[in-house]
Amino acid sequence: MQKVLICLDGSEISLRALQQAQEWATGELHLLHVGPISLLDITQTHLPMGGDDILPRQVQERLEKNGRQILDVAQDSVTKAGLTVKTHLELGHPGDLICQMAEQLGVDCVLVGSRGRNGLERAFLGSVSDFVVHHCKVPVVVIK
Repeated sequence: MQKVLICLDGSEISLRALQQAQEWATGELHLLHVGPISLLDITQTHLPMGGDDILPRQVQERLEKNGRQILDVAQDSVTKAGLTVKTHLELGHPGDLICQMAEQLGVDCVLVGSRGRNGLERAFLGSVSDFVVHHCKVPVVVIK
C-alpha cells in the first residue's frame, strides 16, 4: 500500500494499528488524531459570553496539546522505522473527519482500532470504527 491513513487516539489498540501499518506500508503513512469534541468537554469549561467561539479556547487548547503528544510519539516511531510520515490534527466528530481526510489525502487504505465496546456502550457512545467502515470510500482495516 502506497498511502495509508492511521487513526490514533492514544489507546493501545491504535498503537497496534500503527505497528501493523509500518509492516504493510511501502509509501507514506498519514497519522491522524481527531480530538473528539463532546458536550461534556464544553459544559465543564466556562463558555464565553457572545463572540463567535463555538468551542471554548481552554477545551480546544487541551485537545490540541493531547493530540500533538499522541502524534509526536507515533511520528518518532515511524521515522525510526525509516518510513515517510505526515501528521494531521483535527477537532470534531472522529468518524466524519477520518472519512473526509481519507478522501482528501487520496489514501489507499485506512487503519482504525476497535475498542470492543459492548452493545450498550456502542448504543450510547457510538463506534468510530463502525462509522468509518460504513461511510469511508476507501478500504478500511479494523484492528482489534
